[in-house]
Amino acid sequence: MGWFHVIAIGVILGLAAGSMAERVLVTALVQSVAAFLVALVVGNVSTLVWWTRRQAGSGYFGLGVENLLYLAILCIGAAALHVGLGRLGDVWFPFLGGHRAVILGCAGGLWGTLSSASAIKALSRGTM
Repeated sequence: MGWFHVIAIGVILGLAAGSMAERVLVTALVQSVAAFLVALVVGNVSTLVWWTRRQAGSGYFGLGVENLLYLAILCIGAAALHVGLGRLGDVWFPFLGGHRAVILGCAGGLWGTLSSASAIKALSRGTM
């Protein structure tokens, strides 16, 4: 799987997570952070499953305290980006305000797929 496929998978997963999150009846901030988190986790896991499906020892998925702290920091960053997109949308780009969950979903999907793909590449070269 090449980098183009990884980026395409991240965008598609992000679009799906963001469009589904916009239909949930909660506040816009919760929609955006949930879309980011779901797209991040699904993008990460899907890349791990699709890229390592033929390799030995590919069934390990770690969930430690450091990973939960990492996800919490990313969710705080997504919330700050949600507020920033709202302020920017009010001033310059009014169409950004209504689709912040989709934008953050795409960002989360890209982050998840690209981070896991680069980690797999580094592990396969032995440079991590």
